[in-house]
Amino acid sequence: MAVVIDFEKEELAAKLRGSYIEFCKVFFKLVTNRDFIVSAPLSRESHHIQLARIFTEIIRQQNDYRGIVINIPPGYGKSVMVSMLVAWSYTHYADCNFIYTSYSQELAAKHTSFIKTIMTSAHYQYLFGVELKKDSKAKDNFQTSIGGGVRAFGTGGAITGQDAGLPNLDRFSGAIIIDDPIKPDEVHSDTIRATVLKNYQETIRQRARGHNVPFVFIGQRLHEDDLAAYLLSGNDTITWKPYVLKALDPCGNALYPEVMPAEDLLQMQDKSPYVFASQMQQDPIPAGGALYNPDDLI
Repeated sequence: MAVVIDFEKEELAAKLRGSYIEFCKVFFKLVTNRDFIVSAPLSRESHHIQLARIFTEIIRQQNDYRGIVINIPPGYGKSVMVSMLVAWSYTHYADCNFIYTSYSQELAAKHTSFIKTIMTSAHYQYLFGVELKKDSKAKDNFQTSIGGGVRAFGTGGAITGQDAGLPNLDRFSGAIIIDDPIKPDEVHSDTIRATVLKNYQETIRQRARGHNVPFVFIGQRLHEDDLAAYLLSGNDTITWKPYVLKALDPCGNALYPEVMPAEDLLQMQDKSPYVFASQMQQDPIPAGGALYNPDDLI
């Protein structure tokens, strides 16, 4: 019996496997019924394009570092983008294993639920044929039919018995994702920051099963001694590369003008300088210190 090949289907599947941005445009629209709009900042590269390039390098293992720290302002679509990365990964390798962490298990589960919705959509199934196990009912813990899986955890909780990636492989096989590990209203607690750091050092870091399984930190800076600061200090056992996406560049151009135009950012800089410096510019300074208005000295 002759095998009938649907060339139109294969062409579309190949196009979406080859382009993270195109994948986002198609499946964000299918799941949310809203267009995936790529930002168009003046005289700056779109942060969507920057993230697409970073994520493509991760899948293709085109880097010489184990960890990636992406500092980006809140409300810029970071969780959607990294969730799309997980769903896109399975179009390449259906046996990937991911651990997805955030400051609470509930928030991490919200993001993994979005991933599962994409992967169980009829369009995704038709194009890529990645099947989930029939007993994968949970939104925070589900598996593919060939052994891949996604599991959600809070950064302050236990992650025992769960792994990311696969051993003895030279290709991509999953990742550990750390998406906003601490709440803004808790970051000034020395105790909570210490708990998040300890959990990373004693639990999260040990869950990678392969020597080349990457770690992806994505989130806003909140404190001069937050987890991102530790990862980039050179004191960790993993080498981390920083990607700093500032809301406002030195020439006054906004990174995401469709959401946060320059005039709004300048007003925040004037009225809430600490929040602007940390969350928007990814350059936290001690609260109550180092920020002043030169006019006050006259």
